[in-house]
Amino acid sequence: MQVWISDSLERILPESKSGSNRQLQLVGLLCQVISLQIGFRPVKNPAENAGPYKITLNGGFAKYCSVRLAGLVPLKDHSTFSPSNLLEGYAPGFVPDPLLESFEEERFEKNRSRSYWVTVRLPNQSGKNNIKVTIDDGTKKYSVEAIIRILPAKLPKLNIPVTHWFYSDAIADWYKVEPFGEEYWRLVEKYFKNLVDHNQNTIYTPLFTPPLDGKKRIIQLVDVIESVSGKYTFGWGRLRKWVKLAKACGFEYFEMTHLFSQWGAKYAINILVSKQKGGKLKPLCKKQTEGTGKVYRNFLQQFLPALIKFLKRENIFNKCIFHLSDEPEMPHIEQYRKAREMFRQIAPEIKITEALSSIEFHRQGLVDNPVPNIGALSDFIKNGVCTWTYYCCGPRLKFPNRFLDFPLYRLRILGLQMFRFELQGFLHWGGNYWYRHGTTELIDPYLVNDGAYWPVWFAGDTFVIYPGKNGAIDSLRWEVYRELFDDYRLLCLASQVVGKEQVMKLLTEIRKPDDYPQKADYIRHIRSSAIRLITKYL
Repeated sequence: MQVWISDSLERILPESKSGSNRQLQLVGLLCQVISLQIGFRPVKNPAENAGPYKITLNGGFAKYCSVRLAGLVPLKDHSTFSPSNLLEGYAPGFVPDPLLESFEEERFEKNRSRSYWVTVRLPNQSGKNNIKVTIDDGTKKYSVEAIIRILPAKLPKLNIPVTHWFYSDAIADWYKVEPFGEEYWRLVEKYFKNLVDHNQNTIYTPLFTPPLDGKKRIIQLVDVIESVSGKYTFGWGRLRKWVKLAKACGFEYFEMTHLFSQWGAKYAINILVSKQKGGKLKPLCKKQTEGTGKVYRNFLQQFLPALIKFLKRENIFNKCIFHLSDEPEMPHIEQYRKAREMFRQIAPEIKITEALSSIEFHRQGLVDNPVPNIGALSDFIKNGVCTWTYYCCGPRLKFPNRFLDFPLYRLRILGLQMFRFELQGFLHWGGNYWYRHGTTELIDPYLVNDGAYWPVWFAGDTFVIYPGKNGAIDSLRWEVYRELFDDYRLLCLASQVVGKEQVMKLLTEIRKPDDYPQKADYIRHIRSSAIRLITKYL
C-alpha cells in the first residue's frame, strides 16, 4: 500500500496519483481548527490488504485530533460553462465529500486512492509538536507525520455576516420529527452548533415558511391570531426560543424570512392564522394574492411594528438582516418598487439586504445592502458600492464556487477575495437543501447532489452538510468553508498588526473575482506571507 500526507487544499480523488510526502509542516494559531489528509492507495491483491484498516494517532498533538474517512459520492456530469482545465475528476465517476465518522469495517478497491481527513483543534498554548499517523493493514504498518507550530496569537472574531441558509423543514422531514417538538429542538441545536463551528455567524430564521424554491413544509415560528376579522395579535414563544438557542450556540446575526415571493415580490407569502391560540390554522391569503394588495398590506401594518418591538426587546434588532424578495431582476423592478415603498411606509427603520445582480436596485434606493452574485460583483466594485456577495448555481467560468468538480482552491480563494474586495458579508442558499428541486420530496444526499435538477443546478450546489443518524455529517467542502473564512480572519489579523495597505499588497494578483491565480500554491503562498508579517511582531 502507498501512504502519504497532504494539506487540505487539494482533493484526493480515486484517480489521484500517490503522493510522496511522508512529513507535513503546518502553522496555526491559538485555538484554531486546521485540517490535513492522509492519502492511501492499495496496490496489491485486494484480498491481501484492502481493509478494514486500523488507524492510530500518536504524538504531542494527537489528543487534539479526530479522524474521518472521506466517503465517495457520485459525480454524474461535469459542470457546464467552465474550462475543462479548471475542473477535476471523471464524470461519470466518484468524488470524496462526506466525512464519515464510522469507517472501521470499510474495504477499499485496488489501485484507487482514498483519504482520511484529520481535524486538529489546536490548544490555547503556543509551541511546536507533532502528530504521527499510522495505518495498519494487518500485514504492515505505514506511518506519516505532521509537525505543527502554533503561533502565540488568536484569529480575530469574524467581523462580517456569513450565512448558509438553514432549512429546518429538512430537519423535520429527514428525521421524521414534528416541527417544534422536543426532538426537533434537540436536532436543531446540534445543527446550530455545527454551523457556528464552521464560521457561520448568521442564522436564517423562519418567521414564516420561507418562500424559496417551490413547495415547502410549513415551518412558522410566529403565531398569528385573527380573533376579529382583519385584526391580528402575535405569539412570540417559538421565535423567542429560536433566538435564545441560536444565541447560546454562538450566532450573532439573525436573517429574517423573505416577506414577499421569490423573484420580484409579486405575491404575499404563505402565512397561517388561527382564530385563537392553538386553534385550527388557515392561510392568511389565497395563493397568488397581490403582495401590495389590501389584505397583505393590512397584515404587515400590524406585524412589522410588533416584530420590531419584539426584536428590540430581545436586543437583536440591530443584528437582524431583512429581505423582501430573493433575486429580483430588472423585469421585476417596478413591482419590487411597489413592495419596497409600501414596506418603507410601514417600517422605515428597517434596512433591506437582497441577493441580486443588477446595480439599479441600489442606485434607485430600493435595496440598502446589495448582495450581488459574484458574477456581477465587478460592476458594484467599479461604482464604489459597498456590498456582500453570493453565488449559487452560477456563475461558473473561472469564478469561485463549491461544485464537486471544482478544485478546492476555487472554493478556498473566496476568503482572500472577501478581504481583497472589502466585502461586507457572504450568502449561500444551500446549507442543507435535501429535496428534489421545487418539491417536498426528499432525495438521498449521498446519491443525489444536484436536487435532481442538472444542468440548472450542479453537483454540490444544494448542500454542504449531510444528514447523519443523529446529527450533521460534515462535507469536505464544509471544512474548507471554515478554513477560507479563517484565511479572511488571518488577513484581518495581519492588517491589525502591519496595516491594511501592506496586506493588500499581498493580493495584487487577485484582479477581479474571475481573475486570480488558478492554483492551490497561490493560497499557500498568501497564507505563509501573512503569517510572516504577523510573526515579525510577536
